[in-house]
Amino acid sequence: MSPVADFLIGVLVVCLLASGRCADLPTGTFGVDCLDRYFRLGFDTTFTGEDVRFEAVDDTGVHPITEQYAAECGYSVNVRPHLGFAELRASYFSCTALNEDDETFTFSFNMIVTQDGVEETYDVNKTCTLALPWSSRELNCEVNYMELTMRKDVHFPGTKGAHWTSAVDNVYGLAHDDWQVLFQKGDQQFSPITLSTAEENGYTISMTRGRYVFRMPYGQPDSTVTLVDGVTVDTVHATLFTRKGWTVLVVDLLAACPMSDGFYNDSSLVWLNPLETGETDQQSQRLRIGANGQLLEPVEAAARGYNMEVFGSQVQVTIPFDAVGGYKKSFVQHNIYSEYYLFNMYFENQFIDVNQMDTRLRQYRPLVSPLLSWPKICINQTVLSEHTFTVYIGVFAEDVQLTALMLTGREYIGDVMNANISEVFHPNFTHGYTLGMRFNHPIVPMELSEEGILQYTLDMNFTLSIMPAMVESFYHHATVVAVFKDVFPPIFEAHCYEKGISFKLDLGPFAYLWAVYAGPYPLTEVFAMEQGYHLINTSEGQILNVPLFSTGYIYKNIGMKTFEATFEILVRGLKSLKVKGTTVKTCQFATTELIVCSPKGHVTIVANMSAIPSAGDPYRISLLNRTCGAKESDKSSALFTFGVQTCGTKVKLTNDFVVYENEVVFEPKILTEKGPPRLAMEAPERITVQCAYHLSGLYRLFQLHKFVSDYAGVGSIRHDPHFVQQKMAFDGNDPAAAPLLNVSIAEEIMADKPTKYSKVVYFLKDLVTARFHP
Repeated sequence: MSPVADFLIGVLVVCLLASGRCADLPTGTFGVDCLDRYFRLGFDTTFTGEDVRFEAVDDTGVHPITEQYAAECGYSVNVRPHLGFAELRASYFSCTALNEDDETFTFSFNMIVTQDGVEETYDVNKTCTLALPWSSRELNCEVNYMELTMRKDVHFPGTKGAHWTSAVDNVYGLAHDDWQVLFQKGDQQFSPITLSTAEENGYTISMTRGRYVFRMPYGQPDSTVTLVDGVTVDTVHATLFTRKGWTVLVVDLLAACPMSDGFYNDSSLVWLNPLETGETDQQSQRLRIGANGQLLEPVEAAARGYNMEVFGSQVQVTIPFDAVGGYKKSFVQHNIYSEYYLFNMYFENQFIDVNQMDTRLRQYRPLVSPLLSWPKICINQTVLSEHTFTVYIGVFAEDVQLTALMLTGREYIGDVMNANISEVFHPNFTHGYTLGMRFNHPIVPMELSEEGILQYTLDMNFTLSIMPAMVESFYHHATVVAVFKDVFPPIFEAHCYEKGISFKLDLGPFAYLWAVYAGPYPLTEVFAMEQGYHLINTSEGQILNVPLFSTGYIYKNIGMKTFEATFEILVRGLKSLKVKGTTVKTCQFATTELIVCSPKGHVTIVANMSAIPSAGDPYRISLLNRTCGAKESDKSSALFTFGVQTCGTKVKLTNDFVVYENEVVFEPKILTEKGPPRLAMEAPERITVQCAYHLSGLYRLFQLHKFVSDYAGVGSIRHDPHFVQQKMAFDGNDPAAAPLLNVSIAEEIMADKPTKYSKVVYFLKDLVTARFHP
């Protein structure tokens, strides 16, 4: 947690004791702590406001904590409104603390907050129990006062200098039953004064059950200011004495505190402190540092980046700018992001003097950096192979929040449209943001040159605001580009197999750039299934098996034995749909039976005639119109080529299709033996051929009366039993005499001559004409 978060621990205790009015303030405003040697109340001025004051409360009444009262009575108020940070610290021996046996200390304060002209008072009460035993002698160097406490059994030291001997000689002749204090300033000694007079002069000299307490503000008239190893030291030397019968009780009170506030060096806060501050023959036993009134063991301090080094008689403490335990505050001026950094350093020097008295010297020093302007760090962490833009922006203090984001002119915030924005937290209470966006996101502009250079560009504009008021905002614009080389449309591998053509496509990392088309149709799984294609997706790509006679084939060089089939795969740009590549494969197949319906209305048929006895005679085989004979024929098959509007082709209409139908017919033998001529029954099978064209592709037919289809037709050949049972002799005398077909009527129908049998044909023609002329 941050220092402010540390201060806010214990908010429940404060609220419960705040006369029920703490609920008016946001949760987390206050925090109370009992530390080793003092009580602390921390609060966030962002919520409480800068106008905050305190009163100490005890049995004698209410005492406003003014600057002078605080220094004399053991209180420190540190309010830094520009940082949104404030705290009250109270010594365990402060004036209004209730002390029980130097072990338990109870504090009572009024906190007065003024907001919008309204003043509210909050009662803050806390009892602290001593966690660390007292040393024989302890010196606390606060920011506004010095406080020395000693065990009562420590009186006349065994070894002191000439100044001490002179002071002792004087007090023996001046001592009486009341306590007196004698101040020394260098070689100069002042006249003894009573404790009440000392109190009037700003000193606090008191005695608890087991300790002497000596406290004073810095800069007293009786103090001595010296320069020790380049650091100013404020020293106060007093002798406390009284007479008890024939015995004179003498207590030496020497308090010396360094006044170093530290300085900022490059990227760290530096604090210098002399190891000897007026003591003689002092031997340091242990040095420790910490933050916010809590000392740390050396290993933990080093892990936080705190560095403490001893150079001769001087110790140097270095705190990195963003070390854990510090507190940052952000500011914006002219779109320049700046920060303050506050580190409440806590330092302890444990030493033993020449009289083997153990002493703890503790110093609390807020180290504050100047207002520092930081460039916003924007790091392009994009890895091309991941095909995702990854951009980091930071590092910001806790009070900075990303409030808006513009990507290529469109506003996003949060995880929207695959613009994945995640917050990245760092161990020093700073944070940043990482933006992730796929290259193929619709808003990312893409350019692909003919030379195979693929470029993606992401334009970003971040808006960051200082919280919680969001009054101050700053902006950062950045553009990142991802470039790939040798990016070309994929090429299918194609090969022939017995029943069709197979295509294999290695999709590769840029498959999303292209759309694969089979003719005019995008090749999707649904479309492939509808057309009878076999589309197989593998981890490496796609395999498309296109069976013969499926939609999309072009047939050429059709012969009685073989024919050629061609299938084309188109690769189009996904956005432009412009053709970027083609794969054309032509294969030769053995001819068995086929029908081809071309977009121009040409029909080519290779019909299986093996079931027709007269198939070997090409002059006896034709279409419905007898003038349309076979181009080639043999005993097993016949080849026909004709137009859909010729050769007696019939027309049928459905809701979606125009169907052109014809038949392969033959001329029966004429029998003349033993009677009049008649037709022999030789039609065990009828061959019906059809070409179906979708109406949506025949708009030219309706407008121009010329057959042109956008797409090839779908053909079919059907072999049906054709036992004609019409019994009609040539002379018409006995219809049941023999199973013969009236040739003249059949020929008239086939020749489109008007007969009673052709009414249906003309009806269909009229219907088609009506559809042609809406």
